[in-house]
Amino acid sequence: MTHASRQPQPPGFPVTAARPGRDTPRLPASGCATARPAAGTAVRAAAAMTASTTIRKRLTVPGGRHDQAHAARLFTTAALPAHHPCAATAALLVSELVTNSMLHSDSRLPGGTITITVTGSPGSARVEVRDAGGASVPAVTDTSDALAEGGRGLRLVSDLAARWGYRREPDGLLTWFEVRAEPPPS
Repeated sequence: MTHASRQPQPPGFPVTAARPGRDTPRLPASGCATARPAAGTAVRAAAAMTASTTIRKRLTVPGGRHDQAHAARLFTTAALPAHHPCAATAALLVSELVTNSMLHSDSRLPGGTITITVTGSPGSARVEVRDAGGASVPAVTDTSDALAEGGRGLRLVSDLAARWGYRREPDGLLTWFEVRAEPPPS
């Protein structure tokens, strides 16, 4: 008998609940499989179901606290399944985006928030960071000054993500990236 366990969440931060049918895998109307396929078919059916399974989790944190990058890393790692091939890269890059939100957006002001959304499938992950926006937009800067203390975060995102971008929204700025697993060597 197996027991479902709740994935660890950063302490003290609300996580929006999964919405049945939208954030959780769909089951047949009965709630379980009723027929047993022939040998071999079951393996192919399970692989096809796993390949299309998508997770989506969201965390909102206060924007004015400097420990939020750490909370975002923990959350992103916990949101993806164990041993997900993109977890380490996604955790690194989300900390860069959250740090930018804390430093450059109006979310750093009292009452401001930052929302992290993680969507994943077996070979990829998409992470979105939504903040209150600010006077500037994300831009990769020249990092030729080896002694500069900042300016490398978006360079990391640009170099390690398969795709990334941002869009202004009525209530702020949404910055996102997608990472994909490396194809197996041939």
